Amino acid sequence: MATLGGDGGALLNTTKKIMDIIFKYPITTAQRQEIIIPKNGNIISLFHDGRTWCLYVKFCAETQTEVESKMIRVYGTGNPIPDAEPLIFLGTIKEDWFIGHVFELLKP
Repeated sequence: MATLGGDGGALLNTTKKIMDIIFKYPITTAQRQEIIIPKNGNIISLFHDGRTWCLYVKFCAETQTEVESKMIRVYGTGNPIPDAEPLIFLGTIKEDWFIGHVFELLKP
């Protein structure tokens, strides 16, 4: 909500905007791993930060109090991926000779 300022001229924004924030969560090349992130956080990217591979997660910093686990799967090129696992592709990583494809395992 915008109101006139004390001098009757400039508008002041009195509505508090809830802000999102992005944090990083390190992962490894292990095939099965779990990360703990804020509940309802959205994984938005996979990126190497210069030291390790990280999943970047966006969430509401002002209202977030609960956490949830996300199961991550990494499958190397040429390795089978089980059909029974409902997966969302997050990106591809490279460590020396290893090329891995990173997925989030969806909860049933």
